[in-house]
Amino acid sequence: MTLAIERSQGSRAASLALRYALRELRGGLRGFYVFIACIALGVMAIAGVGSVAASLSEGLAREAAPCSAATRRSR
Repeated sequence: MTLAIERSQGSRAASLALRYALRELRGGLRGFYVFIACIALGVMAIAGVGSVAASLSEGLAREAAPCSAATRRSR
């Protein structure tokens, strides 16, 4: 991808986010706070799933080596 295309996509995403924020502000600040809370909750959920997946993967990798070594010795 060229730099110009990446910039236009980033600009488009920022424009979309700004339009959503302004739309939510039309309903007053109470609606905007709910919008921000939903965004924060979504970000926390994604970060939590990523963290759990990483720790699960790391734990399986760490525990799999001794198990496979023990299996090889018993054969």
